[in-house]
Amino acid sequence: MRFLYTPLGACMGAILLHGAWSSTSYLLPGADAAGPSTFSLGALHSWTLWSPTAFELGRPAIDAVGGAQAMKMLVQASFQLLLLLGSVLLAVRVMYVCFHAALASMPRTVRIGHWALRCALAYKRLLSSYPDHDADEFVEKLVEAHNHWATRLAAVCRANGGVYVKFGQFACSFGAVPREYRAILSQLEDKARPRPFKEIEHYLLAELGAKRLVGPPGSGAIFTEFEESATAAASLAQVHHAVLANGEEVAVKLQYPKLSAAVSADMTIVKALARITGYLFPEFRLGWLCDEMEAKLKVELDFRNEVHNANLLRAHLGHSRRLNASVPIIHEELSTPRMIVMEWVNGIKLTAVEQLTAASVDPRSVGLALVRLFAELTFVHGYVHGDPHPGNLMVRAVGGERRFLAWLLRRPARKFEIVLLDHGTYLSVPPALREKFCQLWCSFAAMDKRMSSEVSTALAGERAGRILPALLTHQTRTRKEEIALQRSVGVNNFGDMAAILSAAPRDLVELLRINTVIRASSNMLGILMPERKRIFAWYARKGLPRRGSSSKYVHANTNSVVFRLRLLLVLSAWSGWSWAMGTAGCAWRLVLGFFGDVLFGD
Repeated sequence: MRFLYTPLGACMGAILLHGAWSSTSYLLPGADAAGPSTFSLGALHSWTLWSPTAFELGRPAIDAVGGAQAMKMLVQASFQLLLLLGSVLLAVRVMYVCFHAALASMPRTVRIGHWALRCALAYKRLLSSYPDHDADEFVEKLVEAHNHWATRLAAVCRANGGVYVKFGQFACSFGAVPREYRAILSQLEDKARPRPFKEIEHYLLAELGAKRLVGPPGSGAIFTEFEESATAAASLAQVHHAVLANGEEVAVKLQYPKLSAAVSADMTIVKALARITGYLFPEFRLGWLCDEMEAKLKVELDFRNEVHNANLLRAHLGHSRRLNASVPIIHEELSTPRMIVMEWVNGIKLTAVEQLTAASVDPRSVGLALVRLFAELTFVHGYVHGDPHPGNLMVRAVGGERRFLAWLLRRPARKFEIVLLDHGTYLSVPPALREKFCQLWCSFAAMDKRMSSEVSTALAGERAGRILPALLTHQTRTRKEEIALQRSVGVNNFGDMAAILSAAPRDLVELLRINTVIRASSNMLGILMPERKRIFAWYARKGLPRRGSSSKYVHANTNSVVFRLRLLLVLSAWSGWSWAMGTAGCAWRLVLGFFGDVLFGD
């Protein structure tokens, strides 16, 4: 039952009943002027308020206290009875919602439970069949198992929706999760199942406070057009295209009905499964991951937080004109805790390379802009989008068609901007953590391993500090390379990695998660680790604490003029080499533009 999952829901009604019952006790027989006293059901039955002469306190009481005082007591009694009745109705409503949520969650529970049972048995059988976990055959079988069960899990998450889609998105953004799971669960970014319009129409009208949804201008309706089919569906809400009475195109983001109760029920099941998993596989401790997601969901369920975050990010972006990024304008007067009306964005998904090329937008330029954007948000502002998967980042072409020179060089060169969506959660990086993170990336660029080790230890502790440089800067392409890298830093299995992350500072773990998402997206756009490292180091240099700063942790090299000068020279030379290679590429494309058909034609 739902109220067994969340005792708070059931207890609320009992508390209200007890409070209302106690507050009426001083009006019952046996109560004195000093306040409430004990009473029995027999006394309640004998109370003259329930007699055929209703609303009379009884002749003896009237004679004793007088008519005016008796009327005052009658009014008080009536008020208390109304309070008692309201408490009863509220308690019944709470229990009904809890019971309804429990029934609705049962199919989802059965799906995920069935998957978890079969998956656990399959992995147990696989582990017991191969005593040598370093054997190539075991690694191949493990990869097959990961692919199979990750595919099944993605199907379950898609069918269950809500929390399960969010959990899949959240899990695939952690580098500690096997790469097969990350690759397959990433498909959940923008492929959730929307609710039929008939299910949400009533809630939509209630949120808008309107009787009519669509009507001609001047009719009192808010929209002149409203597409009933959702244009996008995420884990917690779906989006509809609409047109306001003034002709402006907007996106209406509506939270799924009764989502709060469903989230509470589903999170209870997910946490229970995590405990069972930890019991069956002691090396898999996932409770911290569930706690992280539950904390995020509490914030995301109130869309007022999203409005606040979007406005704050817009202010940060206003200070950096070089960033090709924007935030949709939100109509706050039409938005509520469960609905947002915002500017409609005609854009392309960030990682849709073919669509970007067809729109004359260079995917590589988009990748560079993405890395610069999150480098500045992380190292300079310390205010980072908490869920930057490609489904939440759109590319909008701006300006006219590409110029003749761009056509001649055979490369798309149309201007663009990255539009950031879904501002439900943000990470406000503490200044001390931000400065340490800046020093760490600068040590990578300066190739100072001693400084990297010392700053990593200051950031994450001794054990996590050993693997932090590898997590941030190394790039593996195969499962074997990934295993070899983990073994080189003392991580033998997923349990070791999970234990390290669970002990690290929460804000640092969140930064690592966001870094993993940006790394995956930029890889798909052609930006590899050396390019990312150079850009991150440039912006990290801007965020370094000043020389002689009173910050809690400033490495000795950070205060060194020689180190800062060497860092500047290294980054300048690195950028010059990158520019030279880009220029050589442009020259080659120019040659192809003039003589390509002659040189390579049939």
